[in-house]
Amino acid sequence: VFNDFDVGGKIDISRLSYGSKQIGRIIADVALKDGVLRINELKASNLAGGTLGLTGSLSGFGTNNLKLQNIVYTARLVNVASFLDEVGADDLFDTIKFSNMQTEGRVNGDANNLSFRATFESSGLNVSADGWLFLPFGKEATGRFQFAMTQANAHNFMKLLAASYDLPQGFNGGVSIKGDASV
Repeated sequence: VFNDFDVGGKIDISRLSYGSKQIGRIIADVALKDGVLRINELKASNLAGGTLGLTGSLSGFGTNNLKLQNIVYTARLVNVASFLDEVGADDLFDTIKFSNMQTEGRVNGDANNLSFRATFESSGLNVSADGWLFLPFGKEATGRFQFAMTQANAHNFMKLLAASYDLPQGFNGGVSIKGDASV
């Protein structure tokens, strides 16, 4: 049905209020042509204290062959505690003391096989990962998930644990995994 029509447009909202909360600027620049949804720009600022951005394209809607092409995301939070409080998840992460947080990454593939590259940074912790994820959907479904990571790094992991659990400072260290790790 998405192949039957083409549509596109850009919306730029300077401020959106819901209840007592406000979202800063929202930009949505999308186009649907020949069954391909192109997200030229999707941004939200002051979204629960952070920013969110997304670009890329999707095709194969309504089929077992959904394709994600060059989906790039970014998310940044200045005050993680405020964000968790605003979304009602403050009790879930009560112990860990995150400060600024940012994550970005890229996803490509189809409903069965996604490749990814992602980074996460917060409170001196730096995590990066590359790999692929096989999902049990579509014609070639095996009924099980497969995950392979070609690289993963977590720097300053012990420093974050020490700060989160009020341990003596001076802890430092990290984790690095390279090679094929499948689950």
